Amino acid sequence: MSVMTEHQDGFSVTLEASLERLQQALRQALIQAGVQKPGPTAINRSLGLDKSIAWKIGRIAKAERPLQALEFLPGPQGARIVVDAFIAAKVPKPVHLELHAAFDALEQDIELHAGDRLTAKAMARAALSSSAQPSLDENLRREHFRTSSSIWGAQARVQLKADFIAPGAGHLTIDTAGFEGFIDLRRLRPGIPWRIGRKRVINTSGVQATAFQPLDPRCDGDLPLFHDHCSTPLPGLSSHEDAEGFHNFTLEPGRVGRTGSVNCLIATKCASAIDVSGSDEANKLVTGVHQRTPSELLVLDLFVHRSLAPLETPEAGLNGQLVMGPASPLGGPDSPLPVPFHIETLSTRPGGQSLLEVPGYSDAIQDAVRMAGDSFGRERWQLEDFLGYRVRLTYPPIPTIGWIRIQLPTDF
Repeated sequence: MSVMTEHQDGFSVTLEASLERLQQALRQALIQAGVQKPGPTAINRSLGLDKSIAWKIGRIAKAERPLQALEFLPGPQGARIVVDAFIAAKVPKPVHLELHAAFDALEQDIELHAGDRLTAKAMARAALSSSAQPSLDENLRREHFRTSSSIWGAQARVQLKADFIAPGAGHLTIDTAGFEGFIDLRRLRPGIPWRIGRKRVINTSGVQATAFQPLDPRCDGDLPLFHDHCSTPLPGLSSHEDAEGFHNFTLEPGRVGRTGSVNCLIATKCASAIDVSGSDEANKLVTGVHQRTPSELLVLDLFVHRSLAPLETPEAGLNGQLVMGPASPLGGPDSPLPVPFHIETLSTRPGGQSLLEVPGYSDAIQDAVRMAGDSFGRERWQLEDFLGYRVRLTYPPIPTIGWIRIQLPTDF
């Protein structure tokens, strides 16, 4: 379900929620069918759909805002063909049933609010054009990605970060865990080291918290690799702490091009990382991810224990980092960039956090929660006890920092 603003009309709210449900159901079905990149050729090969329907399905799955997906919705007969193709591909029954239900629910909402598809599309275009959130065109961002890749000599298919917060052992303290890094990071010229993570934890008053530790128990020393979710052999990594208190993790130079492509994730934990007692910031918690690597896709996930359920609608944004200033996502001097940073609410059912572009991502989420539970206590670290929020953006501009902010309860 989408996180909406109070200014949206009932049509936009209802239809966007239905379209987001369809997107999530379709992405899960494509994952189960073994489709990693939802282009028409890959979908045609895996499902036997003609390229016209395959193209529409891919566009729906990749749409940056749910309302944009309405333009590519197949007709009722086409929807039945799509569901039947997934059944023939032997995706699990709950997956194709949810896809069928999502198509049906969307048709009902179109009938209720618009009467027919053409009217619904016109209303969706009007809602998008009148949005208070203008966006940098994806084609412009794609060109920026290509140019930046050539200039800096590196690129990644996916940059991702997932953070988890849960009550700590002490009153009004919070334990944190999470992982971040890159999928298919490649160097385009030789001799280039590359920073894959920059991490510190501060409390809501801006004071640096206790030091974090590797989350994966197999780690040696201070290199917190997430072993099962990195390339084999493990990437060569080094670390150092800078003047601002950040720990920087740098990938050593390696082979150029696709043969040197690596998956490199670091995973950390911090007990009683944040003390919100007496905070001057109204208990606002921010998680952020620095974008300094040209990437095809950015994904930022935040999982919040239900006992810390946000008091207000979560916020998200992308801030420029051209002007060097405070490292806090909201403390820098650069203004927010106009990009479609749409917040999704994730299911915490098994598989509900899947990423079409990253097979095994749901396994990484479950591994992180399990390892955190081993450290902090399983009674507070069960995935179904968390609320999940996600923002994703294709071809994020660099240098920037993406963030999600929530307001914590005053007592928990």
